[in-house]
Amino acid sequence: EADYIIVLHYLFGRHFQIFGVLLLMSVMAVVLGIFLAFHLYITSRNMTTNEFFKWRSVRRWHKKEKLKYQQALKDGKIGLKSDAGTLTKQLPDGDVGCTGPVSAESMSDEIRDDDVIDPGPMPENIYNKGIISNFSEVFFPLSSRDEAILRYRATLRDISDKGSTKQNITSDEKMIKPKAI
Repeated sequence: EADYIIVLHYLFGRHFQIFGVLLLMSVMAVVLGIFLAFHLYITSRNMTTNEFFKWRSVRRWHKKEKLKYQQALKDGKIGLKSDAGTLTKQLPDGDVGCTGPVSAESMSDEIRDDDVIDPGPMPENIYNKGIISNFSEVFFPLSSRDEAILRYRATLRDISDKGSTKQNITSDEKMIKPKAI
């Protein structure tokens, strides 16, 4: 009776190329399995890879600020009421748009590292609609549904109407004017 170790020793000794391909295939199967599992996870959360890493940094920041705020409350450095209303003024949405991240100079006068602020509740991903809806959006995107296609065609019609108003007027005049006999 040969067990798996004896078979592997035989393959390694007599058929080194087959053993090497088997080993490479096993490693690649594990790597691709992890890759598939990660993408199934972010699909179930309706996120892209970039959004996953940004949300991870937001969670870290929120946890750090919450602990710092709770410690300041415990030590009596701040009262129960905080400047939560000025939080939106202090934290610009720097990395959201096309302009890129906010420069360090503009952030320096708004929030210092030693400031203690209440980060409030952890923000939620507004695009996460549940596992079933998230996967259905992958296989049946919103942009390919009938109502989206109709809206797109109406938008194209409106754009073409605005761009060719002169042509529309002349074609309307032809339709209105009776033909001369």
